[in-house]
Amino acid sequence: MQPHPAIPPFEPPPLLATITESGRRILWIVGVYRAVCGALLLGTAIFFDLRTIGIGAPNAFLTAAGLYFMFGMAAFWWVQRESLLLPLPALLLSLLFGDIFFIALLMYAGASAGGPLSILLFPQLAASGWLMRTQIAFFHAALASSVLIALDSWRLIDGLIPPTQILQTGLVGFGYFATVGIALALCRYTKASEDLAAQRGIDVANLEQVNRLIIQDMQDGVLVVDLNGVVRGHNAQVTRLLGRCTITGAGGRRISPSPCRRSRSRRRSACCEFAWCA
Repeated sequence: MQPHPAIPPFEPPPLLATITESGRRILWIVGVYRAVCGALLLGTAIFFDLRTIGIGAPNAFLTAAGLYFMFGMAAFWWVQRESLLLPLPALLLSLLFGDIFFIALLMYAGASAGGPLSILLFPQLAASGWLMRTQIAFFHAALASSVLIALDSWRLIDGLIPPTQILQTGLVGFGYFATVGIALALCRYTKASEDLAAQRGIDVANLEQVNRLIIQDMQDGVLVVDLNGVVRGHNAQVTRLLGRCTITGAGGRRISPSPCRRSRSRRRSACCEFAWCA
């Protein structure tokens, strides 16, 4: 009995430990978004009467908004550092955990009016799906959905929200998963397109090099001249055949056909081919 071939172990796709320039730009955009959201919430808590918009605990909401604004500014400063203290997966999870924590505080302090604040997490989850490029990004969506549903369950028990709020939070959680999935699919499609473009660029460069080597090794002389009579390129055989009328480069000397004809008449055994280009 022949032994069965060994089955290679499953190797998951590697996680990105470092951050690229495009990834840093995405973190910068999300950091600006986080800081702006914190500033708007803090400004609303300071300059408006929160009880008129249904906020149950204005002082707690003001405190939570101030803490979220400080977290947003600290996170923005963190992602601007030249060297990040954490690898990319740990960094994304830390930032998302902070977002969930402070938004949960705002939702609890806002009572029934704090339900719409859960939509503030969509950009962070989209960034996680785009940057991580693996299905582990769905863990971020599951974490956010679980925390917010547990929070609304607790608020429902305390009588702070109506029962329909649980359904709305569940729909928002479904949107979290959809956002991560779409971002992950777009990232993979973009990565595949970039890899294909890079491979085609390598193929074109290799083909150009092969053509150049073939032309240089030809026994016939190849001279590339534009419509103004300026030499644009040639191979080594042209130098041996035509001598002084082979000047290369974009600023090459104009050639007259007379020396070339005389050279060809003297060397009837050699062949010189001219390629004219516009």
